[in-house]
Amino acid sequence: MKRNLGVIFLFGVMFLFLAVGHLAMSKAQREVTRSIDRLGADIIVYPAGAEERDQPLLLSLFPTFMFLSPSALEAVRSIPGVEVATPVSYVQSFDAVCCQTEVRLIGYDPSTNFVVTALMVEGNSAPLKENDLIVGFLVGRAGSDEPQGVVGAKIISLGKIFTVKGVMGQSRSNADVSAFISMDQAERMLQALSQRYGWDRKPSSPSAILIRVQDGRSVNEVAAKISKRQAGLSPVVAPASVLNSKETLREINTLLRMIGILIRSFAGLCLLGLLFIAWKGRRNRKGKERVGKDNAGPLRNGEGR
Repeated sequence: MKRNLGVIFLFGVMFLFLAVGHLAMSKAQREVTRSIDRLGADIIVYPAGAEERDQPLLLSLFPTFMFLSPSALEAVRSIPGVEVATPVSYVQSFDAVCCQTEVRLIGYDPSTNFVVTALMVEGNSAPLKENDLIVGFLVGRAGSDEPQGVVGAKIISLGKIFTVKGVMGQSRSNADVSAFISMDQAERMLQALSQRYGWDRKPSSPSAILIRVQDGRSVNEVAAKISKRQAGLSPVVAPASVLNSKETLREINTLLRMIGILIRSFAGLCLLGLLFIAWKGRRNRKGKERVGKDNAGPLRNGEGR
């Protein structure tokens, strides 16, 4: 009995240790994935003639009012190798006390945008209500040393009162001087601007599409397929240094995934061992009870005689 208790204790400690290891590996994988997304999109698709070069993070937009066709997003999403395609729309710029340059107001889709979510350091990105903002690093640091003091703050600009719902970490890109609103609100604002200035823009026409390519797929090959899919699409691939950094992080993520599989396997074996010992102990107890009853039966019959 003592031996069984010792074995159960040993298996229990091993299982607990492996469970903690599994949680640690899962957290490490999430951080690596987040780091990959912080580096931005693998490909950004612009309208032909509006390509932005030398943007290492491929996250935010330069001021342009050229738009993709409404069908471009679904066309891009249907291309083999595209894991995520999320639209962004440049609305306009406005002056802010935080920054020497203008703040760029950009519409994005909180449900699919992987870059903004990865860069968030305070607050949350979804759901965004009317006039809610996710602000970049420099905008979020204006007048405060900590982002916690900015979340919930009101910003008056463009004749509207905006509420800061989240602050992004530093990206050293145009995202630091950008503010993000929901794509629905951006669409309404762009429709009003189109009517005011006579732009030739159809509803649901994004300014660009950010793309994350599936693991193991060639970014350049996916970009080539995008160019052939539909007229007016101009894909720009992330710089080689960024893609190399992502590849290294993906290799680390693969290693962590394999370690996680091993940990789960050993944890499963430990759990099976505990269940087997418990089953065997119960079976032995029942066997002893049965033997005891069998031995007691003749004695009771003899007493009766």
